Amino acid sequence: MKRCPECGRNYNDDSLSYCLDDGVELLFGPGSDEPATALLRDTNTPNEAATRIQPAATAAEFPDKRVGFRPVKPLLALAAAIAILVVLYNFIGSNSKQINSIAVMPFVNESGNPEFEYVSDGVTEELISSLTRLPGLTVKPRSTIIRYKGQNTDAKTLGRDLSVGAILNGSVAQRGNEVALHVELVDAITDSVLWSDDYRKPLSALTTLHNEIARDISDQLRAKLSRADQQKLARKYTDNPEAYQLYRKGRFHWNKSTNDDVHRSIEYYQQAIKLDPNYALAYAGLADAYMNLPGYDRTAIPRETSATARAYALKALSLDDSLSEAHVAVGRVLMYHDHDFGGAEREFKRAIDLDPNNASAYSSYGGLLTALGRRDEAGTVHKKAIELEPESPGIVRSYAVSLVMARRYDEAEAQLKKAVDLEPNRAVTYYSLCSLYVLRARHADAIEACSRPREIIGNPEAAASMRETFAKAGFDGLVRGLANDRWPVAGNIAYIFATYFAILGDKEKAIGLLEKAYGDREGFIPMINVDPRFDALRNEPRFQEIVKKVGLSG
Repeated sequence: MKRCPECGRNYNDDSLSYCLDDGVELLFGPGSDEPATALLRDTNTPNEAATRIQPAATAAEFPDKRVGFRPVKPLLALAAAIAILVVLYNFIGSNSKQINSIAVMPFVNESGNPEFEYVSDGVTEELISSLTRLPGLTVKPRSTIIRYKGQNTDAKTLGRDLSVGAILNGSVAQRGNEVALHVELVDAITDSVLWSDDYRKPLSALTTLHNEIARDISDQLRAKLSRADQQKLARKYTDNPEAYQLYRKGRFHWNKSTNDDVHRSIEYYQQAIKLDPNYALAYAGLADAYMNLPGYDRTAIPRETSATARAYALKALSLDDSLSEAHVAVGRVLMYHDHDFGGAEREFKRAIDLDPNNASAYSSYGGLLTALGRRDEAGTVHKKAIELEPESPGIVRSYAVSLVMARRYDEAEAQLKKAVDLEPNRAVTYYSLCSLYVLRARHADAIEACSRPREIIGNPEAAASMRETFAKAGFDGLVRGLANDRWPVAGNIAYIFATYFAILGDKEKAIGLLEKAYGDREGFIPMINVDPRFDALRNEPRFQEIVKKVGLSG
């Protein structure tokens, strides 16, 4: 035991103690003459309740005093307990509920009006796009979650099936000129609601509402946004609410992938740019629609539609050079219309740099690399597209076509069957499957794959006639019927007819049709040098001349 020369109190040399100095208690550490903490309690304050924080005193401030100690083990235990609780609180608060993956379920249209479906679909798509910009957060793509539309699946099941930590559910209703949204963020492990909110805004606020919701969600997820992240999240592509709604209607119909819907999407995009002539995203949508139109509409002339697409794509790029979709559109025009493969590659790479989550950019780039015969690179890029959009039938089919061109038929068949499973009524997938079966001489499978699209587009009689012809005249009889356009389909593509005559061994007609395909700037023509269906034509001088005109090496 020792005595404090200042206050006369006894203290233990090895314990935490205090000494009274001018009415202020100084806490000291064992074996030290210096205060061990900055906590000072003014004993002159009534009831000693008031506390204040000051810098810890040092021995230098008390040169003529020997500071003493006195045991205060209860205080030490309390301080330790508080410290442990603080650590646990911070650990639990920052880790136990930290969400790094999320699935935005298709928002439910509760308006009672089917025409309002474009709003619920649009909010879903825009939220996915906005949340994808949050750092450190994995967001399931639209193609993955769309199959859950109309289903009532619990969060635990969704979390397990989709491998995500949280589910975002929502509903949309129209209330006069307003839109009412209810949003819930649900823990996929506990099925408990982490956060919910209601939003009621005028329809004119739809241009920014998804960004507001995304910011609220980022707060709940404790996502730390940089200034650049905040700018990305706040980005909007038009200030005109009516133009925005028209664009969303265009996207709604574009996603349906039928002839009528592609035409309706074009109409809505055009109405959008009339209201906002600077709406770059709508111009990019128009470019995509016109580039794909010949595959749906037999009356569409590829040379004319691709020229129209070219004008819209360049307009989009001139309005917004930072728009990834605009660079994809320009890249596709350069590839399919101009046959400028170097320029197309630069545009696709730029699109990916601007938006590393743009699966369409990777898929389009993969198609270019396939046409150029860069098979390994094409495979890598296509796989990245599928990683981003694993359940997009279009992207899966694009990869399958690349595998066909690389003569990897088993893998191609697996991908095409996956695409069929993802969307059983997508006609274009069956065309690709038919071509694959023809290459593998699986004629019975080929007839089934070739006839199925006729049923999908509403012509079961043509499908029945095809099967009957195959039964009576064999595979050659079927191919002759296809070559003579006996069973018309949506598109009228010379390149496809050339494949039929190549199968029949009629080289002159096949090459003549390929010359027409080149002159018309058909979308398939860049594949001419890698397409196995033309292997028998490769030594023909006229065929080699077409390859050179397209800008490919023989």
